[in-house]
Amino acid sequence: MNAYLHANCLAMPIPLPERRVIAVAQRGGPELIDSVAGEWRELCAKSEMAPFHHPEWIAAYLRAFAPAATLRLLTARAGSRLCAVLPLTEQNTFCGLPARVLRGASNVHSTRFDVVVARQQAAATISQVWRCLKEMDDWDVLEIKDAPAGGGAEQLLALAASEQYPVGQWKTDDTPYVSLAGAANALQVIPSGEFRRNLRRHMRRASEKWSVELCRVDSADSEDLRQFYALEMSGWKGRRKTAIASRPATQLFYDEVARAASALGYFSLYLLRFDGVPVAGHFGLTCRGRYYAPKVAYDEQYASVGPGHLLVEAALDDCIYRGIGEYDTVGPSAPWKLKWTSTTRSHAHCYVFRKSAYGGILHAAKCRFMAGLRAASHHPLVSGLRAHLKTGDE
Repeated sequence: MNAYLHANCLAMPIPLPERRVIAVAQRGGPELIDSVAGEWRELCAKSEMAPFHHPEWIAAYLRAFAPAATLRLLTARAGSRLCAVLPLTEQNTFCGLPARVLRGASNVHSTRFDVVVARQQAAATISQVWRCLKEMDDWDVLEIKDAPAGGGAEQLLALAASEQYPVGQWKTDDTPYVSLAGAANALQVIPSGEFRRNLRRHMRRASEKWSVELCRVDSADSEDLRQFYALEMSGWKGRRKTAIASRPATQLFYDEVARAASALGYFSLYLLRFDGVPVAGHFGLTCRGRYYAPKVAYDEQYASVGPGHLLVEAALDDCIYRGIGEYDTVGPSAPWKLKWTSTTRSHAHCYVFRKSAYGGILHAAKCRFMAGLRAASHHPLVSGLRAHLKTGDE
């Protein structure tokens, strides 16, 4: 009997005690990212984080947009296991005022940013990251932009607020996404019958005039990238100087991201061609069962057949064929995105201010004065004056 009990006890899983989480901060340059890149990617995979949170995206941002910035890298470990990463850059102005700012290592091209945190011991991990931040006495403002709702940045904000630190939060993007689960083709996910009929009509008209071909490129071939950049530059983004090729730093960022994503197996550049000519394109990424399209472009000369929507349809059909479960449109909502879905995910800018007199001044500058200006800019009288002045300029 004792031998039987002993054998069964050995077979029963015994939960190991959770290791204590310890967070530390390091100061330096991109070499800090390289030192934990492998572990960082594993953490992103286990936490199902979007590719924008991977170390290669942060490194590309630093090299392209902030080559002289000092990096402050916060990491948390439970024993030897990495369980959180927060890369910040040191800045010296905030709202036009001198300030010691720790800012998330990202910008608009990064699309979103957050604390990368393991699901296991998440609350304890975020608590230790916050403790580490509090113990650093050389910052006035912590700024994290475009943080997904419910993520680590929001948890940090909640902890700071619970300790009476001044905080601020502004909702930014509602990013539409399309669930592809159970769909046999892209047309099945479209909520509007009228839009489905328009797509069929556009495809019929395009097929009558040209040979229509979809190409997916999984490697960062320079010629395919050049074609996408040229396509984007040919339209309104080129005219407004917001296209990738409009600025050397921006192109450097996307070149580096494309190379890294290609090497790591998640690059998906889609090109829709009419008679061999690119008419629409996606700078896309396929990662952990989701397809992301941070940059899209189409040739406005073919607008009558909606090449942008035809590309989305073709790309989603390809995703469904490959077993991809979701299409994340990335970035802010737009009328064309809402033709495909009404489901969205929220993002916000998050701010924590030092509990000091100057921290209070900066909090007032951002959360009262700047917020007041933002609200006033949407007043009907101001909007009308802006429209009148624009008409006068024209």
